[in-house]
Amino acid sequence: MHHRSTERIVSFIDLGTNSARLLIVRLNSNNSYSVLRQQKEMIRLGEGSFIQGILSEEAIGRTIVVCSKYEEISRNFGAEEIYAVATSAARDAVNGQDLISRIKKQAGLDVKVISGEEEARLIYLGVSNGFNLDDELYMFIDIGGGSTEIILGTRFDHIYLKSLKLGALRTYFSFPGDPETGIIDTETKDEISRYVRSRIAYARKSIQKDPVSKVYGSSGTIQSLVSVAEKERNNCNSPAEERWINIFELEKIMTRLCGMSITERKNIPGISAGRADIIAAGAIILFTIMKELGIEKLYSSDRSLRDGLLFDYLSEEPGFISSVKMPVKERSVRQLGKSCRIDECHAEKILEISKELFESAGKLGLHNYGEEELEMLEYAAYLHDVGQFISFSKHQYHSHYVITNAPLLGFNQNELNIIGLIARFHRKKSPKPKDDLFKDLDEETINLVIILSLFLRIAENLDKSHDGRIDSAYFSREADQLILNIESSKDCTIELWAATENLKLLEKTFGMKAGINKK
Repeated sequence: MHHRSTERIVSFIDLGTNSARLLIVRLNSNNSYSVLRQQKEMIRLGEGSFIQGILSEEAIGRTIVVCSKYEEISRNFGAEEIYAVATSAARDAVNGQDLISRIKKQAGLDVKVISGEEEARLIYLGVSNGFNLDDELYMFIDIGGGSTEIILGTRFDHIYLKSLKLGALRTYFSFPGDPETGIIDTETKDEISRYVRSRIAYARKSIQKDPVSKVYGSSGTIQSLVSVAEKERNNCNSPAEERWINIFELEKIMTRLCGMSITERKNIPGISAGRADIIAAGAIILFTIMKELGIEKLYSSDRSLRDGLLFDYLSEEPGFISSVKMPVKERSVRQLGKSCRIDECHAEKILEISKELFESAGKLGLHNYGEEELEMLEYAAYLHDVGQFISFSKHQYHSHYVITNAPLLGFNQNELNIIGLIARFHRKKSPKPKDDLFKDLDEETINLVIILSLFLRIAENLDKSHDGRIDSAYFSREADQLILNIESSKDCTIELWAATENLKLLEKTFGMKAGINKK
């Protein structure tokens, strides 16, 4: 469908019932992409439409203004293609088609109205690509302004998609609470709960057939509720992919929000002023769904339908790693490497040698690390040169910075810190336990970094020529001596000389004499 030999910029727009979102990416010629801009504006397209079924003139006006702005920003970035979709409000309104024609005429933007199932599929694509999922079954919940999507899927594919006419904005306008304050009394709260239960009753049987491993929630409503729970737990610094809320916390937050006026809700940390009116209705929807489906804990995701538009687009691109069935950690590491234009052949070779050294050292009892630690070494090996994108000089420092600050998906912050430190010490100065970089780490983690960065350092020296002339490298033991065996059929004088420089460090780290054996 899309063929590319040069770089290209593409823009994705999602016109939701409550918000409009923009994502602009550069597709690089080496089959990677870079995010150039992300933006979100409250448009309240569905405001008032759920009672009469007609989009108001004010809501249409606001939407056209934002569409014009997004179109202009996209063109300023040099976007050659703009993919725009509209969801629940445009789908359900009598004058939805009129909105699309006016956007085309006044903002120059072609918008496609998508079905609820297609919306659910795109949300699944966007959210599932942001986590390190395994082969188990997961549930995804997205509470939008006009609809709620519930999806079951694995890391490979969705199994069940359901879109319900049940959004935070829709519910707020159908059950507004006190017209003066926005307070929702017990009677209205129970009415909303019954409404939600009736909406999900049919879907419940299909959803509850198989147990799910984890539940993820996306959308501004869910993110806001999780943010309130995190702040109340004094846990404000946890990375996006580790934020969660349990049903007990949610029930307390929901009860509190219902009893507050809209003005009071605006002062709650974690809730934006623009969401204060609809957040209580959103909390009732989420609580009722979790209760009905027996969900005790939900993790939040900052990904959404617009990310799904991107991954859907990439799945048609020949050679894009996003379209390959690859674990999200590996995919995001390779994507970062490509976007920083690393020497991929050299990176693969360093990974291969590092792995051989790790495994042979483990067999000799030099460490007792397992799969998890090997994975961190492999990712550090693949990314050890990403800092050269900034500057070759002191690129180990830049690599450390890029790895710990890039949006690598599927990792927690601790893993990224370790991977970054391993890459940081792949050349020049070797790590010392008293280094400033280690001040917040425990002894076990410091030793892990010292040992794994040593394997990476040796591997790096064994590909000095950057042409893969070493076939194999591994450790063996002869009496009291540790031997680094190097196999190659080519001249590898430079590599041997460089590896000799590591012998003292090997001796210090493992407390035994070390030598080299060239085969």
